[in-house]
Amino acid sequence: MGYISWQRLKEIKRRVEFWNRYKNELKDLPLILPPDPENNTKHGMHLFTILLKTEDAKMSRDELLNKLHMMNIGTGVHYRAIHFHPFYQKNYGYQIGDFPNAEFISDRTLSLPFSAKLRDEDVSDVINALKEILS
Repeated sequence: MGYISWQRLKEIKRRVEFWNRYKNELKDLPLILPPDPENNTKHGMHLFTILLKTEDAKMSRDELLNKLHMMNIGTGVHYRAIHFHPFYQKNYGYQIGDFPNAEFISDRTLSLPFSAKLRDEDVSDVINALKEILS
């Protein structure tokens, strides 16, 4: 096993703390949260993605993104169904509607701020904003 610096260990610890806070404090909102890592695996904890239950939330993913951005919460869309991309439509003839399950996920998924450089207050801001919008 390779050497892991003290700084990297601290970053991993912070990511685990933030992961657990998000999981615990967002569980009652109309969201599908990432599953816990499986036993005997190492999770990269690179992104914290949520899937919005749009029917329960009574809003689209993009509406949620806009509301969060208005509250100075930066989010991202890190998953777009591949057949939405013009390259695949042009070169392979894929069309909207070809892969409904991928579209379902693509239309509802967003990534929350997730970095070891966040402060506890930043994570609280994200949680509080989501609770205000979705409760």
